[in-house]
Formats: sequence, C-alpha cells, structure tokens
Amino acid sequence: MNFEYFPNEILLECFQYFDALELFQSFGQLNLRFSKLIRTCPLNLSFHYVHKSIFDRFCQIMLSNSEIRSQILSLHLSNERTAGQIKLFLSLFSFEQFPNLRSLSLTKIRSGNVSQLKSMLPLLSKLSSFHLNETDIEIDEIISVLPLSLLHTLTLRTPVAILTTQDQMRSLRYLTLCDCRMSALYHL
Repeated sequence: MNFEYFPNEILLECFQYFDALELFQSFGQLNLRFSKLIRTCPLNLSFHYVHKSIFDRFCQIMLSNSEIRSQILSLHLSNERTAGQIKLFLSLFSFEQFPNLRSLSLTKIRSGNVSQLKSMLPLLSKLSSFHLNETDIEIDEIISVLPLSLLHTLTLRTPVAILTTQDQMRSLRYLTLCDCRMSALYHL
C-alpha cells in the first residue's frame, strides 16, 4: 500500500512524530490533501540548530497563516549557532499569537532578549512547560514573570530564589536543575 492512500486518521497519528519544519518540508508540497491535512494537526516547532534560510521561510509561512500559529503546541527558540534567532523571532511575533502554546524552550538567550521576554512571557496563559537551556545571564528576571502557578515542568541551569515561594510552585511536578550544589538544593 502506498503511504498516500492511508486514511487521514493514520496520517495524523504519524504526523505527530514529526517536527513542524520536517512535516512542512516533507509533505507540504506533496499534494493538496497532505497540504490541508498538515494544517489541521498539532505542531511541535523547533528552531534549534536550524539554518537561517529555513527559519526565514517558515516564519513567512506563519506570518501569512495565523491558523498555523494556533496549531503550535511547543516551541524551541535558540541563539546557539544562529545569528540572534530569538531576537528576530520576537521582532516578528508575540507569544500572544500562539494561543495554544503549552511548552516553550529557550536556548542561549542573550541579555538583549530579556526585556522582550519579560513583556511576553506573562501572556502565555496555557504554558505548562518551560525550559531555559545553556544561558549565562541572570535568570531571576525571566523566572519572576513566568506564570509559575500553571507550570508542571521547569528546567533551569541553576536554582533561583523564586523557587522557594511554595504557593506559586504547587502545580510543578518536574523540576530539572542542570547545575546545582547540595546546599542550594537543601534550601528548596
């Protein structure tokens, strides 16, 4: 049996295993049925290690189609090996334009990204998972504006003082600290 003849339900199930970029590159131009189908399924979008031309092309797709933005459940932005990708993304979009965003990962944020992030992070009303990876900046400012009471999963490089506020952290189920001394862990 040819892949194109599978029923939509099976295709949608298969599509869940693809990143949004892979999905659009592989199936977006295949035929009209696939093009419409991928515009109806939940998307996980990772711009980590993505070449600028691919980043630009997919951002143009999202700018021209607000429905795609509403399909995105998880988003990974990275400044690692990119030319200021986070700043560029935040100049094109507000997190408010991703109404179903549940998971956000940020890698190698720079000090120039902090003010933009501080104004946008509180708007994420459905955020349940936040990952801050490989950053050398002070993260207290960013963590202080997160909707902590909604988070189930939090990944940070080091513990921050705000984590000691138990009322805000009641919903947290998973906390990953990449670099933590026993004395800091004791205070949590």
